[in-house]
Amino acid sequence: MAVVCPFRGVLYNPQRIGDPSDVMAPPYDVISEPERAVFAREEYNIVHLDLPQEDTGPGDKYQNAAQIFKTWCEKEILLRDSEPAFYVCQSAFEEEGQTVARTGLIGRVRFEEESETAYTHERIFSGPMEDRLALMKSVGLNLSCVFSFVHQEAKDSGLLQGILAQLTVKPPYLSASLQGVQHHVWKIVEPETVELIAQVLSRAKVFIADGHHRFEAANRYRRWARRNASDWTPEHPANHVMMYLSPLDDPGLLVRPIHRVIAKGQGQEKWLDALQAKGAFEVTALDSPQALIQELENAAADPKRRHEYGLYLGKNQQFWLRLAKSGLLDEIRDTSHSEEWNQLEVTVLHRLVLERLLQVEPKAVGYKADSSLALSWVDQGGQGAVFLMQPTGVDAVRRIAQAGDRMPQKSTFFYPKLLSGMVLNPLTE
Repeated sequence: MAVVCPFRGVLYNPQRIGDPSDVMAPPYDVISEPERAVFAREEYNIVHLDLPQEDTGPGDKYQNAAQIFKTWCEKEILLRDSEPAFYVCQSAFEEEGQTVARTGLIGRVRFEEESETAYTHERIFSGPMEDRLALMKSVGLNLSCVFSFVHQEAKDSGLLQGILAQLTVKPPYLSASLQGVQHHVWKIVEPETVELIAQVLSRAKVFIADGHHRFEAANRYRRWARRNASDWTPEHPANHVMMYLSPLDDPGLLVRPIHRVIAKGQGQEKWLDALQAKGAFEVTALDSPQALIQELENAAADPKRRHEYGLYLGKNQQFWLRLAKSGLLDEIRDTSHSEEWNQLEVTVLHRLVLERLLQVEPKAVGYKADSSLALSWVDQGGQGAVFLMQPTGVDAVRRIAQAGDRMPQKSTFFYPKLLSGMVLNPLTE
């Protein structure tokens, strides 16, 4: 169960920045170098802190970020709130011709010694984690949220959503638009509302959607700070991590698939025969790439359609694949993982299709969330094929995480991403 606390956040000063959209950015780990250069044209964009560079000061990039933060505070570009608050963030976007909104709460979540602080579903890699840890040590802040969702007890179902819905009818404190998504932020400072929210969340389980490396870096920062603090208590700011918490059943909590792009030279000319050998897959040719995309949408909308994939080989060669021989799933089952993991669309594609039937080299597999862009890469000759995936359901992520398992690499793309720069969380006071 979660201990979620309000905090005195550091926010951009609306009187000094003009349009908040100019100073926000996506999470650091989805920004390419060319994209960073565009965001960095704005003097006070958050990338100068969250994705620092060596050439912006006399020190290393982490020291430079700390100096930039100090300067911005001195100039009152950034201001710290005078009283603790929860911060409500709503992201509105278009999905299949309709406006959809996801609403969540930003607060400090306390690390727990005797129980799960939050359930995780991704493996941690040392490089990205050490980068975030070094940045935290230098600036003393959580610069962006860990994106999580909460599974509430049955008696609390809809309670958090109801509280947030009442708050979001008021004018927001801050609004920003980026990459087709409208983001709005409200502050909650009323003691009764703050206490009610904390009570509801104390009975909920927290599951990380995005930000596993930030979460682990914050956990290691906590241990480092505890060794060096003379006034350590469980309420110390460093014993917490800033999280965005969205209800599991929020209609705007969407997971998009990440499609598999395969390099040339993997024997693509033999694939159709290999897929149909011994009745493994039923393969149906489709008329156009548009028909392939439509079939993917149809399958994603029907929970009974499991283990079906789109295959695009370029030059108007598109096929729909349906697993016809279910007994093959028993042959590829990995007993070190849960049954839920073994049934995942991405597990079956990799273990059965790519590794066993087609013998694709692991280094030849790439990833792209945008299906149209993935298809265009093949048409332009840069790649050899694309497997279009159905999305992994949020509840499947929950079950796998709660079982202590880990999702395969690049299984989920939670959309939309949270903006960095909405709220910063001080870790030293």
